Formats: sequence, C-alpha cells, structure tokens
Amino acid sequence: MKMGKRANEPDGAEFISAIAAGNNAQFMVVACAAMAGSTTLGIIAASHQTGGRLVCIVKGIGQLESSKQVLNSDTYRVEFVVGNAESLLSNEYKSADFVVIDCNLENH
Repeated sequence: MKMGKRANEPDGAEFISAIAAGNNAQFMVVACAAMAGSTTLGIIAASHQTGGRLVCIVKGIGQLESSKQVLNSDTYRVEFVVGNAESLLSNEYKSADFVVIDCNLENH
C-alpha cells in the first residue's frame, strides 16, 4: 500500500486499515457503491493481520467482476456478496464488528 501525498500522514485506506487492525476486528464488512477499491485493499490487509473474516457487498454482477479484476491476487481473501447493502447489513451481517460503508452508496 502506498503512503499518501505527505510522508507523515497515511491516506484514507491506510487509516481505515489501521483502525480495523488496531481494534483486532474479526468480522469486517465493506459495502461498496461500485466496485471494490483501495479501501477494500486496506481492509484486506487488516483482516490478514487479525485473522478475521472479510465480506464485500456489491450491488450487481458487473461490480462483482470489476472488483475481482481490481483486487486481482487478493480476491481469495474476500467473501463477495451481491445484493442490497442496507438489507444485508441490517440482517445477515449485523454481527460484524467493523463496517465500512462507501459514502457514495445510495440511501445510506
């Protein structure tokens, strides 16, 4: 992971990753507005460090395929789910101890 523009300050993905790892998160969920990106990569690093589970919610098959291409060799570290993030977070994944919601996701 690259450092942000200033050598002393991490970028957003690194910051989120550090919070997740620092809290020893064991069940992490990322809800993406489009495809997985740098934030998901940061959470992958945290889940690897803590030995935790990572679920990435995308809204469609197109976003799923794009996410897998972006994550490339890290794809195997993520459980992808296609569906409505609001519903999934409120039901199936309400026990997650660390959740990241893309601010561009509609209705959140």
